[in-house]
Amino acid sequence: MVAQITQNANTLKILKNNQPFDKLRVKNEIMAIIEKKIWPKYFESVKSGKKRFELRLADFKIKKGDILVLREWNPKTKKYTGRKIKKKVNYVLKFKLDDFKQKEEIKKRGLYVIQF
Repeated sequence: MVAQITQNANTLKILKNNQPFDKLRVKNEIMAIIEKKIWPKYFESVKSGKKRFELRLADFKIKKGDILVLREWNPKTKKYTGRKIKKKVNYVLKFKLDDFKQKEEIKKRGLYVIQF
């Protein structure tokens, strides 16, 4: 997404194609809005509240306080469905596969993401 960002004392305004995209209140810090695709079965789990985490490749910047917009994407039609969910980021954990010297074991067995 290419966006133009303007800011006054209390509000961050993001324009997409010169149209207002979203507004955020700021407290001496600019918060980003990040849009990502999400497949329908995962969208439903987030919508219902069952899934309260997101596991993503760390190919973008994100931090606590940012807004993650999950746009439902149909992989069969390769189109957005029009549904979206906005979530405020409360915590970000970034790690590399070999941080704990277990890269080969991870390749062999995979990883769990455990919610509690």
